[in-house]
Amino acid sequence: MAAVTDLRTRIAQGGMVSDKDWNPLTKDQALSPGASEYVVYAVEKTLAERAVWNFIDKHPHVELTTYANISALSTNSILYDLIRPDGPLPRSPGWVDVRDVAKALVVALRAPPASEVGRKRIIMGGEWFSPMEYLAEVRPELKDRLSEEVKRAGPVPKSIIDNTRAKEILGMEVTPWKCTLVEAIDDIVRLEKEWTSKDHSTIIGALPTITSAPHLLRSSVFMNL
Repeated sequence: MAAVTDLRTRIAQGGMVSDKDWNPLTKDQALSPGASEYVVYAVEKTLAERAVWNFIDKHPHVELTTYANISALSTNSILYDLIRPDGPLPRSPGWVDVRDVAKALVVALRAPPASEVGRKRIIMGGEWFSPMEYLAEVRPELKDRLSEEVKRAGPVPKSIIDNTRAKEILGMEVTPWKCTLVEAIDDIVRLEKEWTSKDHSTIIGALPTITSAPHLLRSSVFMNL
């Protein structure tokens, strides 16, 4: 998503983010003294994807589908933080089900040719939501564990990700957030019980590398090109 926009800036500006958008950061900004890691990262992503599309423009017989999904957290520990009283506030309000990510990448291999559907630059984001109230309702046994910081944060902004091209080209709709959230949390709680039953005191350090739950909800820079 870094090649498409800076979500923090766009949230403040308002308006939807679509496949027509490009991150406005420049190479000069990335090379300037004191440039932040994010600026360097975003410019690298943007220049790389633009280079690929420039190649395709010169070789129209080559089919290409690029895919970018919200956002840049890409760790299961963000979910565990939701059910830790001292868990921090997520860095992004945007989420996407990893099953949607995997399906999109596979379906893109069978996407119609660009001659029929136009440039196949796809972005996808799930619904943006505040999970605390819903989690307390459907999993009351976790109510006393919910992150205090996340509860205090209040509602998140409305999603600004335009999924139109994902629908048109891939025929996909994002998984409802309530389904993804509950299934993911249930798997993490199960994993926690298994871990503690083996006399380990915590699973926080292990969560970033544990992938036993195939449908864990993630925000990830899974693929920009």
